[in-house]
Amino acid sequence: MCDRYTISVLPSDLDLWLHVKVPEDYKPRFNAAPTQYLPILTNYNTKKIIMGRWGFISNISRDKDTSPKLYKKSIDSFRSSDLWGKLLINNRCLIIADGFYCWKEIGKKQKVAYRIVPRNKKIFCFAGIWEVSEDINTGYKNISFIIVTKSSYKPINEISDTMPVIIEPGKELKWLNTNLSLEDVILKMDIEDWALLRYYPVSPKIYDINLDTPDLIKLAPTSDQFGNYTLFD
Repeated sequence: MCDRYTISVLPSDLDLWLHVKVPEDYKPRFNAAPTQYLPILTNYNTKKIIMGRWGFISNISRDKDTSPKLYKKSIDSFRSSDLWGKLLINNRCLIIADGFYCWKEIGKKQKVAYRIVPRNKKIFCFAGIWEVSEDINTGYKNISFIIVTKSSYKPINEISDTMPVIIEPGKELKWLNTNLSLEDVILKMDIEDWALLRYYPVSPKIYDINLDTPDLIKLAPTSDQFGNYTLFD
C-alpha cells in the first residue's frame, strides 16, 4: 500500500473545487510522505483547509521512527473497535490529493513504482481521521491525521493489495456531516468505482523522501527501486 501521495494542484484549483479557504503555506507536493504537513479538511470546520501532520505524533517515538499503524488504519479497525469507531464518528477529515503511489512486487526485494490518478477528476479525497496531538520533543500541539485504507479494487488490485479509501466524488462534504451514524460513515467508504482510477509507472526516485519535484509524477519506463528496467508495464 502507498505511503506516498501527491497533491500537485495550485491553490486556486482547491478554492474552485470546494470553495474553501486555502492556507498561505500550502504548496504543491509531488512526494507527500508521513511526518510532513499536508492539506486536510476536518469535520470541525468544512470551510477552511488546514495543514495537518501525517501521522499521529502523540505516539511517535523520540527517534522519529514511523510505523504503518501511525499513518494508516484499515477500515476493518473501525468496525471492530469501539475506540476507533468513536474516533471515526467524532474526528473525520478529508485528505486532499490528486494521486497516490503504490509499489508492485516483482520479486524478492524488487518493486516497481506506480502512480494512481483519477480518470476524470483533477482532485479527489482520501478518508482520514485527525487528532490534536503533542510532539513529545517540542511540546508543540497541532493537528495530525492518518489515512483509512481498504482492500484494493480494480484496477489497483493488479499492483497492490490495499489502497486508501477514496470518498465518492461530489459527496466529500456529505461524508463530513456530523449527524451520520458509524454505519452510514463506513457505508459511504465501502463504495467501489474501478472506473475512477488508472495507473502508470513512475521513476523509482520517489523512494527518496527528500525529493519533491514535478518530474516525479511523469510517466517513466518501468523500472524497479534499484533503477533496473523490467518487462512489466
